[in-house]
Amino acid sequence: MPEDRRLAAIMFTDIVGYTALMGRDEDKAFQILRKNREIQQPIIQKYNGEWLKEMGDGILASFHTSSDAVRCAGEIQAASAKAGIGLRIGIHEGEVVFEGSDVLGDGVNVASRLEELAEEGCINISGAVYKDIRNKAGISAEFIEEKTLKNVEEPVKVYKVYCEETEDIKEKVESPPHEPRKPSIAVLPFVNMSADPDQEYFCDGMAEEIINALTHVESLKVIARTSTFTFKGKDLKVNEIAKELNVENILEGSVRKAGNKIRITAQLIKADDSSHLWSEKYDRDMKDIFDIQDEISLSIVEALKVKLLKVEKRTLVKRYTENLEAYNLYLTGKYYSEMWTAEGFEKAIECFEQALQKDPTYALAHTGIAYVWFFRAYFGNPPKEVIPKAKTYLKNALDIDEKLAEAHALLGRISTMYDWNWEMAEQEFKQALELNPNSSIIHVHYCNFLSIIGQHKEAVIEVKRARELDPLNINTNAEVGERLYFAGRFDEAIEELQKVIEMDKNWYFSHLMLHLAYLAKKMFKESIVEAEKGVEFSGGMPFAIVNLAIVYYGTGRKADTEKLFKKIEEMAKEGYIPASFFFIFHKIQGNKELAFKWLEKACEDRDIYLPFYLIFVEDYLLIPYDQKSTELLKKVGLVKKGT
Repeated sequence: MPEDRRLAAIMFTDIVGYTALMGRDEDKAFQILRKNREIQQPIIQKYNGEWLKEMGDGILASFHTSSDAVRCAGEIQAASAKAGIGLRIGIHEGEVVFEGSDVLGDGVNVASRLEELAEEGCINISGAVYKDIRNKAGISAEFIEEKTLKNVEEPVKVYKVYCEETEDIKEKVESPPHEPRKPSIAVLPFVNMSADPDQEYFCDGMAEEIINALTHVESLKVIARTSTFTFKGKDLKVNEIAKELNVENILEGSVRKAGNKIRITAQLIKADDSSHLWSEKYDRDMKDIFDIQDEISLSIVEALKVKLLKVEKRTLVKRYTENLEAYNLYLTGKYYSEMWTAEGFEKAIECFEQALQKDPTYALAHTGIAYVWFFRAYFGNPPKEVIPKAKTYLKNALDIDEKLAEAHALLGRISTMYDWNWEMAEQEFKQALELNPNSSIIHVHYCNFLSIIGQHKEAVIEVKRARELDPLNINTNAEVGERLYFAGRFDEAIEELQKVIEMDKNWYFSHLMLHLAYLAKKMFKESIVEAEKGVEFSGGMPFAIVNLAIVYYGTGRKADTEKLFKKIEEMAKEGYIPASFFFIFHKIQGNKELAFKWLEKACEDRDIYLPFYLIFVEDYLLIPYDQKSTELLKKVGLVKKGT
């Protein structure tokens, strides 16, 4: 049989997790396979591609040009994501040999290897393809690495490609990769039926402990505490709450505590018809509280017919302490830390420390203190005074339990904002997400890191994943707008932030980010309005004052800028003000030498606001860069990853 040799762009697609799905649910796997075929065939035809063959859950196709192959791949990814199918795609241009119904050669082998390296929802291309598409409108690519591939003689340059030609493709780039739909649940705050209103912390803690246990089950979507607790004390029907949170099931319960006796009721409700999937009443002693939590969590998993891996079951019923007094003190500390006030932080530390006196091996209490000490750096405390304390408690926590996801996530945040160690930060975040992929706050911490190192598209994906898990969290919704702003998508950032302000018009952070987005579009009047609201609603936070000064000075209001500068100077006499704020003031006013001195101090202080300087573009913030400042930042390690 004669050979047909030709140069072609080869595309190889593969369904993520298909083999595992076949082992769990064969019928569902075949449904996804059929749907995948239905999606890809017409799109490949649209781009003049040739459907070569299927190999299990993989599809091989060839195209006359690399740009056709890449555009086709982008549209396939968008359509597959909407259908809930996660794909990996690899594309290479090279010589292939057609022998009857088979196709062989370098192009096929490299495309297959590139697909294996791709992350879910992504497209990997070779250097050969990159040369053809690098100047094509609507397509951009990012170099990943040069890789030696199996059975390929020469190393291959690997690029991740982004297609932004259509709205469908743009939506895919900026949205989390979708998975086959998981069972979903929201755990509402347990109602305090006790005579003592001070037992509120215990009821809140009961619900939160169940949420935290369930988040470790990867095949279950669990809504975060912040969103579910917005319904506390509200008289809404279950189906209304489920619709707001986009879940299928609701757990609600109550707690009645009298002395050492406790009565807990819990019921799992299917939202669409309000039917009870499971319910139970527990009349026990307080010493049985941990057993009750385990029983409720396991009953939920069983009722929702979720299959547990062995490691998930161990995590679900994991005991962090057997000391009831330490547990109560920990819950009280969490209650105070959630207030996000200086006074609340003080009381939280006191409670956590008392918990550790009762049980020094209580890893969660160590982590709780670490979080408070870290975030006090945003509440007027010098980073060098508080963050080393946070690191000490984190070390204690991880020495006790090296698989504590929350501790790894905070260590990643500290590595980003204080140590400026990108490699360690990435390592810690990946470990945290592996240990607890359903934690909204971990995804928020990670998106912050991705923005700092310049991976803005990935940051948007992460923050949208966080919002799926915590849809009513005002800060997480504002973070979506912030990540879009950093990605240069100013119109979309404005749209998102306006929605957040509709949710809560008094949240200062939304107004400050909206001010920056308006400023980027040179909408100065609107920018000033939002910056002024940011100052007002924050109670005059220094961060808000600096943002207002930037737009005042940029619009010629130099006298008003000077007043704000004097205000910051007066505030510095009473407490700590980050050196980077003075750096910005002097920078915008053209005082180069003074600005540089303050930049040096910011570096020396390990100023936690300084990493954001890597993200801002000079035209947007009216802060001109200079070589001297850039060199100083490089010297201390504040450079974008890969530069």
